[in-house]
Amino acid sequence: MEFIPFAEAKKLDHHQVIGVDCFLPGRLNLSHWRGAGPPAELTEDTSAAIAINALVKGVVPEAARFVTNNHFDVDGFIGIWSLLNPELALKHQHLLKAMALLGDFRELPEDAALADQALKLVAWLNSVEKKKFYAPFGKAYLEEEACVEKYAYFLSAFEKVLNDHEVFRKDWEEEYQLANQHLSLLASRGSVEFYEDIRLLVVHAPEPLHYYALFGQSAQADMVLTIYPENQYELEYKYTTWVDAYGRNPHPRINFQLLIDKLNGLEISGEKWTGADVTDTGPILRLGPSIKDKEIRFDHPFNRQFYSSSIAPELLENTIISFYRQAYRSTEPKEIWTWAEIRQVNDNFMKTWRK
Repeated sequence: MEFIPFAEAKKLDHHQVIGVDCFLPGRLNLSHWRGAGPPAELTEDTSAAIAINALVKGVVPEAARFVTNNHFDVDGFIGIWSLLNPELALKHQHLLKAMALLGDFRELPEDAALADQALKLVAWLNSVEKKKFYAPFGKAYLEEEACVEKYAYFLSAFEKVLNDHEVFRKDWEEEYQLANQHLSLLASRGSVEFYEDIRLLVVHAPEPLHYYALFGQSAQADMVLTIYPENQYELEYKYTTWVDAYGRNPHPRINFQLLIDKLNGLEISGEKWTGADVTDTGPILRLGPSIKDKEIRFDHPFNRQFYSSSIAPELLENTIISFYRQAYRSTEPKEIWTWAEIRQVNDNFMKTWRK
């Protein structure tokens, strides 16, 4: 089996190619993308885990000669590398799944030793990707083509790093140390509270954090509200609510616009609240001009500009909690939501809200 570009894969017979972490119509998709429909016995929350499960169960089709993806990220890379290196993938399956979880959802596993090892390896992938190529979404307009050179490099290089990551410390240490510093900062000077009924995690942090610290313990949440000093805030839907994260039971995303209108009615700072559409992979609601550049939206909060709100933290938190409790009053969380169902929930809520 070998990796081929997505454009080439679309030309092949359906039995010859497997799509990983993407949707390749009419082919086997080992993917959590919404609607990709992997075999039920393989489902798990990340695409890499689905691919590894196919190896564990011995159901990778013998006729499949090629594997593809239309973008490069940690989850997709680990899934493809696993199919191309089945013996090593089975040997390191728990670590590889932890890497995919961290890279895609920014969540740390509960096992501290496993989390530490996964963080080092993902930090290596992240730092080398930026130094040698470009940051995620840096070439979003041509990612399908541009990602091919990333796959060529990392598919060749990863085994050595997996076998002895200490040799490559200079590549991963800076991000690894920063993530750990921010984890310690949050533990010592911050706080977290989880509202189970609306699956909201509220994080009070002393400063904008690395995502692996901010979302590290957010496995049960669909969205994260971060409250920083000087009345600076962000509310973000997690990527887990964009994909079919099998094994979880999320609420559907609610369009930010009604909440934006409510917050703008309270805001007297002169700035306006803005937010991306629910179809974005990670919509963020925040005060200030809308961030059009997805590379910046995907980057860590400490690399974004924040604006101070006139709304006090307690009022903001209570307003958001009240909004989502009303939005989910007649909706139960479930494992899989189609976009049509999400649109229907939003249409129904908008009608109720306006009464």
